[in-house]
Amino acid sequence: MKRLLAKFILLALVTVPAQLLIVQHAPWQQSDMDTMRQVASYLRERCDVLYFTDSVDAAYGLNDKDRRLVSERVRDDIPGHTMQVISHASFGLDTYRDFADYILDQPNHPRLLIVPINMRTFSVGMDLRPGYQFEQLRFYLRHNNNILIDAAYPFLLTFKALKKSSLDEEEFLRQPIFNGDTRVGEIKDFDEFSPAYRTATEENIRKQLIACYMYSLKEDHRKLQAMAAIAQHAKKAGVKVIFYITPIDWQTGEKYLGAAFSQRLRENVDLVRSMLARAGYTPIDLSFALKSDEFAWIKYVNEHMNEKGKGYVAKILAERIKAELDSGAAKIP
Repeated sequence: MKRLLAKFILLALVTVPAQLLIVQHAPWQQSDMDTMRQVASYLRERCDVLYFTDSVDAAYGLNDKDRRLVSERVRDDIPGHTMQVISHASFGLDTYRDFADYILDQPNHPRLLIVPINMRTFSVGMDLRPGYQFEQLRFYLRHNNNILIDAAYPFLLTFKALKKSSLDEEEFLRQPIFNGDTRVGEIKDFDEFSPAYRTATEENIRKQLIACYMYSLKEDHRKLQAMAAIAQHAKKAGVKVIFYITPIDWQTGEKYLGAAFSQRLRENVDLVRSMLARAGYTPIDLSFALKSDEFAWIKYVNEHMNEKGKGYVAKILAERIKAELDSGAAKIP
């Protein structure tokens, strides 16, 4: 045991002086540590609200005059309350869970968390895509209280001791795609980043809608389990949580897939709502709240909104935040 401890101490002594040098010459590695420094700053300041979010926050329509983020709009609408944001394209509930686990165990945690539930992130194409796993950051989050890991982290990245994803690209492309319980192909047949999808033909849009939204969600999905874990941990820590289901362009879905699109979406959303209800939460369900002209997708359908859609979502969130923090009573839209 003493010998093992001595090895760890030696590793720390070697890596700490090298840390700045490694980071200086590897800026692509710095983002995770920048994120953790940002989180540490939030905890020192003890904000009222911490908002987890993804690319839905920052996207905008090309003709928008007001290009403020959703989170900026929310912050502007809750004067008297401090809010900070942790945002990155393609973040999902599993990553939010790791952030929440770390933050909620700190003495200066926020009073309220905002956790979006983007229904597309449950699809195989988003859930398992290697570039969306953030395993290095999540490792750092899970071990950030360990001084040896903190010192060795740049070293581990430089020598590729930590993988970005446990699933490689070839394995990912072989993952099955389902329409409900019917297998309709593999990721490689539906991958929006493949050459076959460079042109957004009617058929390609239809296939993308199937791949992104027509799955049949099951309770054991890892992101649903992560959602339940956030709810449980927050309740234990005495922290309020606003879960909200982000809007989806259901009208375009019905245009290409008929009423079956909305039916499947409702089934999947109902499962999310029922799991949260069992944990004592009522999410803000915005899944059918917007019309097609309030979205800002350019090539293939996604959850990105224009200024009108973003304004509506921000208004709903701000009202709920003020209700939670000012009176403790939640207003359900």
